[in-house]
Amino acid sequence: MDPADSLFYNEEGDLGIREGTASIRGGMTRLVVLTPTNQAGIYVGPLWTNVEMTIYVRRGKTTRTMDYQALYLSARSGARHNDSVPCEGTSYHATARFDGQCGFKKEIWHTGGYTKLRPDPTPKPWPTVPEGKWLGMKFVCRNCDTNAHVRLQLYLDTEESNQWKLVSEFTDTGGWLGEKPGCDRPQDYIITEGRAAVYFRSDYVAMELKKFSVREVSPLP
Repeated sequence: MDPADSLFYNEEGDLGIREGTASIRGGMTRLVVLTPTNQAGIYVGPLWTNVEMTIYVRRGKTTRTMDYQALYLSARSGARHNDSVPCEGTSYHATARFDGQCGFKKEIWHTGGYTKLRPDPTPKPWPTVPEGKWLGMKFVCRNCDTNAHVRLQLYLDTEESNQWKLVSEFTDTGGWLGEKPGCDRPQDYIITEGRAAVYFRSDYVAMELKKFSVREVSPLP
């Protein structure tokens, strides 16, 4: 937990910050931003719903290779996203995968409720996320169609110039199935409601990070 900010924590390992740049070792990094609560644990701020998440990442060395290795920005998660509370483990994930694919996954419950990558075919704008170069990643997750569906958009700034290119987009209108049913939710459950947490994720890669921000934005009509 950040000693200066109780609403921010790294799920595994240390996070060192110097002159505006954070450094992390290659573990199961989850940089979580929470909704504030009172002493009774009741939420006293609005839940994260329609969000724009932005981060700049400089990829370092990989400490362990996995076939789904990626950089993730994730929205609409419960505050506790782990095996002990599987029904809180929801998310829309925008992912820049190390195999070059850029798309989205949904997690209806943790961990058996993962969907396949969308759109299909998934855009592949490059061979991989490059090492040693700053990359901007932006995820916009908004309700649409009078809050019935969810529009997902992933942008990249590959030259650290604040010039953002839309590389992938998808609308969850139903039929996007999780692997297994669970938590008394439809297997193609659409996560239209706000949740307590948003987070940045990576697995087994050292990184530098800066300009991590989250803001609530307006839904689409």
